[in-house]
Amino acid sequence: MRLSNASQGGYGADDDDDDDDKDDAMLEEPLSILITDDIRMNRIMLKRRLQKCIAPNCIIQEAATGEEALQLCASGESFDIIIMDQYMEEAGGLLLGTDAIIAMRRTKLQSLIIGGSGNDLDHLFRSAGADIIWKKPIPSNVEIIHQLRQNLAQRPRNV
Repeated sequence: MRLSNASQGGYGADDDDDDDDKDDAMLEEPLSILITDDIRMNRIMLKRRLQKCIAPNCIIQEAATGEEALQLCASGESFDIIIMDQYMEEAGGLLLGTDAIIAMRRTKLQSLIIGGSGNDLDHLFRSAGADIIWKKPIPSNVEIIHQLRQNLAQRPRNV
């Protein structure tokens, strides 16, 4: 995996920090990502952030509801990462994010799943099968890169 630096800085960095720089480097592989959120602007902003600061070669698809996300997965689409909001009533979704995650895990889906909410739902997301939980506002770019790198290294790559 080729790496590039996620931060523009670097002035005054010691040569001994090369390992830290690699950990902070953007993910260069072409990850397949599904963003599931009922609010279009949230999807747009997260997509832009992922492409510009975290994984510039990622291929992103979007879903406005858990039902849409399940349909994409059932249609044969394969995702390395699925980012799932909890409440999606603005788009008319009946499923909660945790319901969609449970359904995905029942199909033996191996994707890295990230649950996201402005509420404290860690326990619900974990019991549903989420690998990572992001509270809104989501973590810094460097923290996201660390989380993704660590968790993706532990699972088979979707093709």
